[in-house]
Amino acid sequence: MSDEKRVFMDTSSGRVCEFWGGDAELSQDQLDMKKRKGKARLRIGGLVRFAEANACIVYFLTLTQAKADNSPRRLNKFMNFVRARYRAAGMPFKYAWVDEPQEQRYEETGVMAKHWHLVIAAPVGSLPNVEFIEEAPRGQKYHMISDGRVIKQNELYKRWGYGQELCQVARGSVWSYVSKYLELNLKEYGNMGRRFGSSMLTWWCISLWAFGCVHEFWLAGFDVIRTWFTHENDRRVLNMRVTDGRIMEFYKVPSPWVQMEQ
Repeated sequence: MSDEKRVFMDTSSGRVCEFWGGDAELSQDQLDMKKRKGKARLRIGGLVRFAEANACIVYFLTLTQAKADNSPRRLNKFMNFVRARYRAAGMPFKYAWVDEPQEQRYEETGVMAKHWHLVIAAPVGSLPNVEFIEEAPRGQKYHMISDGRVIKQNELYKRWGYGQELCQVARGSVWSYVSKYLELNLKEYGNMGRRFGSSMLTWWCISLWAFGCVHEFWLAGFDVIRTWFTHENDRRVLNMRVTDGRIMEFYKVPSPWVQMEQ
């Protein structure tokens, strides 16, 4: 581990945080993976924030491929259908996905097909909630707890059309669920590649201090057009462009965190 230490102070509270550098000994592939996992974690955090702010819950949706055809066009076609339904219903909707390599299935059957795991932020009851009972007899493993108001269970199955699907209300940490499959991708492929994606989450997944600033405008009824960051003097600066429907305004908010000289 590197001996380099960085110290930051919160100018609003006087709190000091120290970080020890440890990236110097990592390879370029390891650094790239670390950055990608960091971005994925921010996206998932943004999705959870979106769900909480819009009175939504998170669903876990697993799509299974019956055959060894792993074209992403299949997922795109399916998600276009789901997005269109929520748009027509006028309901909030965001999602993220990660694929899962099926090593055991390949060893047992010779079929190189994968699962798609999705996390979906949507209103309560808008999707079906189905329980999978492993020990149940064949044909009785899927137990319907409640059907969806926006998309029903039989519609999900029919629209997917390439194998089994399972949709259920999330239980436990959303990031733990996603990171498990990210780690499997790292183990099997050596890198993530295009194995994780999400809706446009824009400012929902930015730094906590910056999110608090933008969220205040959103709560006040402003439409947040764009957010981006610059550096000025010794700190990061949040730039916001917002509108109330009549006038567009621009704001700059400096981060309270300042890096201290060593």
